[in-house]
Order: sequence, then structure tokens, then C-alpha cells
Amino acid sequence: MSESDGPGITLPDAYSRVTNPRRFAPLQIVAAELLDQLSTRFDVARAEGYHLDPELEASLELARPGVKLTPRDASSAPLVVVFSAFPGLHARFGRWCLNAFPVCGCDACTETAEGEAERLNSMIDNLTSGRFREAIQTDAAGDKWLESAFGSQGESVWRSSRSRLDAEGAQKLLAEGGPSSYVWKAWAARS
Repeated sequence: MSESDGPGITLPDAYSRVTNPRRFAPLQIVAAELLDQLSTRFDVARAEGYHLDPELEASLELARPGVKLTPRDASSAPLVVVFSAFPGLHARFGRWCLNAFPVCGCDACTETAEGEAERLNSMIDNLTSGRFREAIQTDAAGDKWLESAFGSQGESVWRSSRSRLDAEGAQKLLAEGGPSSYVWKAWAARS
């Protein structure tokens, strides 16, 4: 859904305007159904409520309680999904990887509820299949980076992201203890 002034030209004010945020409402229904399926299929503890992840919820007006799925095997990554009033979703994959669905939602963006549902589903499939890794890395210059990757080792297809951390941010993320790098295992099926 791109507003333009001709082929390939997006009007500048479209980047600051959201005329139909309700177009993302179906995404919340898809996510709720997916979380129910995951709770049934995998050996996880399920928690619902507000304040499940204060960092994830910090700047959001929430539409309903969030859901946290924690695999009983601690070597498998947890998942937290919160439902924003926008309407949209915010999710934590593993320890540090945060994602918004949609990322923006403005009139200039081409995001759709269907496309965002596919992206969410793909990321969750990679997470539950053990194709997710994340790390805090330090480069040769001493700069710290938060890296995460979803994909398949067999095909060497990874969708990754990398963001710079200031020293204080890196220290805060590592303050909870534990390793600075995770290669998460697949979720175990419920017996």
C-alpha cells in the first residue's frame, strides 16, 4: 500500500501518516492461533498476562495480555509475543532478539497483514526447529554488536540482523549472566 505521485515516487508526507492501522488487525488473530498451536504441539510452559517482558512492553499501549512460551529444555529459545493497540505485535525471540510486526505501518510502506503473518510464521518455524542463533560480539576495534540469525544451516540460508550496541547497552544485556552467544536447539514435541 504505497501512496505515490507517479511510478516509483512516494510522497514524503506518506511516511509520517497511518490512515488505516486496522489493516493489521488480522495479524493478531493469526498470532493468537499460532501461539495456541505451539502450546499444544511443543513441551513448553505457557504464561499469559501483562508485564511478562517489561522491556518489550515498555513503550507500547497493549491491546490484550501477552503470551510467553518457555521450552522446558533450557537449551531451546523462549518466545514472548505482545499485542499492541496499533494493532500489531512485538516479539522477543530467545534472549535479545526483538522484532515488531509490522516494522512501521505507515502509508508509504508496503507491509500487509498477510506478509507480516508470513514473516512471523517463518521466524517462529526457524526458532522452534533450532535454526536460530544470537550473540553479542566484539569486533577488532572493540565495538559491540548484537547479532541474530534465522535460517537453515543445511541450505546456508540465514536471514540475519546486526545492530551496534554502546558499551553500557552491551553491559546491561550481559549483566543477567549466561553466555554471550547462543545457538538455540529445536523445541521438543509434547508427549
